[in-house]
Amino acid sequence: MRGQKKAEVLIERADRMFDLRKTDAGVLGVLLAIVVSTTGCPCGPLDEGALTERDFAAAPWAWANHDQVIFLELESHQGEPLSESDTGEAGHDRFRVHFPDVEDHTFGLEYVEDESFSLRLYGPLGRLILCLDRDHPTETISLCEGTYTIELHHEGPTDETYSLFIRPGSTYVGRDCPGCDLSGKDLSNANLFCANLTDANLTNANLTDANLTDALLLHANLSGADLTDAVLTGADLYRGTLSHANLTYANLTDADLTGANLTGANLTGANLTGANLTNANLSGANLTNAILTGAYLGGAAWVDGTTICATGSIGWCNH
Repeated sequence: MRGQKKAEVLIERADRMFDLRKTDAGVLGVLLAIVVSTTGCPCGPLDEGALTERDFAAAPWAWANHDQVIFLELESHQGEPLSESDTGEAGHDRFRVHFPDVEDHTFGLEYVEDESFSLRLYGPLGRLILCLDRDHPTETISLCEGTYTIELHHEGPTDETYSLFIRPGSTYVGRDCPGCDLSGKDLSNANLFCANLTDANLTNANLTDANLTDALLLHANLSGADLTDAVLTGADLYRGTLSHANLTYANLTDADLTGANLTGANLTGANLTGANLTNANLSGANLTNAILTGAYLGGAAWVDGTTICATGSIGWCNH
């Protein structure tokens, strides 16, 4: 902690002395060497796998590789950033990504409803080389190998926080992250309304209080995930895996759980009103105080592990 605090002080002093976006590579290298030699600051690439804003906040001089998924919460200008997990001031976030030489790399912004945010890309020497917004959301450019800085700016008129993924390959920013490996990640309170997370790996992820209304989670793996108080109204969980997931007091109203694996899941107090549980596997699930009004259970394997609910079972398992 002492070394990290020392690093923060040195970085703050450097910011006062230099405009880092205009500082040449030699001076920037000297500053970086001072920080590394004095504090042991982690100034290399971050761990493999998906990254969250908290990872960058803990190591502000580190960077992601171009093939890593990044998740962040972009607060509005009226919002209050969390000092321990935010990468910028209210209204914008900043992080660094290392890209290889590539001739045609596409950057794109994807919006849901009235979302409005912009992207600025700075080169390895701090020069602004790309700006994207709602009027100009996509551009393909050539990149030389190096570490680039990406800034995201909240342009919306509301105080809504945008939950955004930065997807690898081409660099797309938005709520969708199909097929992404987000296992074990903290996505609590995330606003993933209408997000496409088809085939995503969310094993042991923290999704407490997350808004997954109308989200696409087809074939997603949520085994062991914590979905306490999460909102999954209208979510499509077709053939999803939720074995041993914690869905205590989750709202699954009108969710599609056809063929879903819910073995050993904790559904205490969950609201399953109107949910489709056709052929779902509920063996060993805890349905204490769960609301099943209008839920269709035809063909589902019941909690006792032996009973198969009869066709036409609505609101409870008939056999």
